[in-house]
Amino acid sequence: MEVPSYILSYIISLRPVNSWVTATVIQKLIHDQHVVTLYSEDFIHMAFIKHSSDYYLAVVQDTSMNRESILTSITPNQRCLRINELFNLTLLRLPRIRRVKYYHLPCQTRLDLWCFFDEIYMCVCTSDNHTNCIKFDHQLSYACKHNDFCDNGASCFQDDITCPSGTICICTDCYFGTRCQFYAKGFGLTLDDILRYELRRNFSLSQQRVSIKTSAIVTMFIQILVSDSITNRFNHQSNDSSVGL
Repeated sequence: MEVPSYILSYIISLRPVNSWVTATVIQKLIHDQHVVTLYSEDFIHMAFIKHSSDYYLAVVQDTSMNRESILTSITPNQRCLRINELFNLTLLRLPRIRRVKYYHLPCQTRLDLWCFFDEIYMCVCTSDNHTNCIKFDHQLSYACKHNDFCDNGASCFQDDITCPSGTICICTDCYFGTRCQFYAKGFGLTLDDILRYELRRNFSLSQQRVSIKTSAIVTMFIQILVSDSITNRFNHQSNDSSVGL
């Protein structure tokens, strides 16, 4: 899968009053980032990742699991299908109140199906091929009402329009930085510019790309040569001083 500029994560939890609560997390991804960490104070029953207009089921668990740490991966097989990919025109033309009566069929007939959705519902296939559906608002907009945070024509997104806890900027070409405040093209083709987007943050040298490893080896080799040259020159000068005495 292609790594997007940012992702939306929906963490869904069931409160004691039998009401589903959805927490939205918006995260900007850096170049070559393949790992995302999410935190929740509530028990995570389900978690969806939205990339472009597609949803992917990342986590589904019941309360008996009670895992404090969950490690999962996202593959194309986990994509939630739209109902027009599952039902024929006859069923699609039915009023929604009648159409939902057939929502148990996809999970029973498509054993490889993880989830699917319509205009107001998100449905998950259980391990015993049953269908669980919850109301899900697909129409929420995460674009900033007033883009006074991002610079240089960058797109601004927030996890909540009313009371945002996170804001990200998606930069246009040649700009970078938290607010897209820096212009890369003006710096010229320095080594920093070439390797800036190759560097993988929070990864050891052994986990970096070949270009980063090669650059590190060449840099260390040059440092050794310079250090040896300075040492030899100092020793040579010391010997000359001794002969003069």
